[in-house]
Amino acid sequence: MIRTFQASAFVLIAALCGPHQNGPTLLDVAKDRLLVRALYSHPDRIVSHVAPSGAVGANAKYEQGSASRWFIEVQRYGADLVQAGCASNHPDEVEQGWKILGWGLGKQGSDGGFPGTGDPFHSTSFFVEGLARALILQNEARNEPANALELAQKVKRAAHFLLAPEVRDRGVEHNRPYTHRQWLLAAALGETAKLTRDRELAQEAASFAREGIDCQRPDGIDPEKGGGDVNYQALGLLEAGRYALTLANSDPLRSPVLDAIRKGLDWELTKVEGAGDVDVDGSTRTQHEHGRGGELKTVDYKIIVQALTMGSDLTGDTKYKSAAERICRGRGWVE
Repeated sequence: MIRTFQASAFVLIAALCGPHQNGPTLLDVAKDRLLVRALYSHPDRIVSHVAPSGAVGANAKYEQGSASRWFIEVQRYGADLVQAGCASNHPDEVEQGWKILGWGLGKQGSDGGFPGTGDPFHSTSFFVEGLARALILQNEARNEPANALELAQKVKRAAHFLLAPEVRDRGVEHNRPYTHRQWLLAAALGETAKLTRDRELAQEAASFAREGIDCQRPDGIDPEKGGGDVNYQALGLLEAGRYALTLANSDPLRSPVLDAIRKGLDWELTKVEGAGDVDVDGSTRTQHEHGRGGELKTVDYKIIVQALTMGSDLTGDTKYKSAAERICRGRGWVE
């Protein structure tokens, strides 16, 4: 159940998150009118195939016995529902989001990881980012779960699991061909650091962010398996934006991160057509690979819209928001 947190605990969590930097917060960006109209007013555009237990997609199939593996990352969509509920003041969506996240937390091991999940390093990084983001959003909305402190400790343990040498070394090597994974780790560790005031996590987040910046090509492509990809470029830049929101304006890394977001989104814009369709020609992964549930990876319009909106709010450049609006009109999400 979600309720306004007790005053003493609220003050503590607020202190952990620190004062708001100048500029937009995570909740400010989430409250963007386009996102509320196009996505949050239709929760099925955010997450679908949710079992009564809270298991999502491939994990619901696993529960039913029709899939042999489960992936903790799939439960991250609970954070997107928490985001939608906080932004549009829909407590029922927040509650459903925590049910989905709770399914994942129920599988956390004593070392902070999630024993049995497929792809333990990468999959866990997705879930860490979602869980930390959900807690930050509710802090900013001043409406936290009653067990917020306990949840903050759980996400901190999961973040440190990622840094255990036997986990990290193998995971980092496997991540090398995928630029978006550098930004995902920056956001996951950076948001957890913001939430828990953990300096080690903040330093590691900065290291992954620098790796993401270094991966970017002069033409703005963030390589995925050797080339550009419309889906993963947008996902990486969305995570880069989430990471940027953990940084104070005075942080020397903030400006290079924003520059990388601008360059990356400028390349993404070359793939957004006049009517709002997205061109997948040349993409290295979209319409070539299959997702965790076995489905072919098609254009993920909701991620692209969020990345463009985030970029517009962070940089002040309205051309990104205009492209997001074209996509939404083309999809029939807004008039």
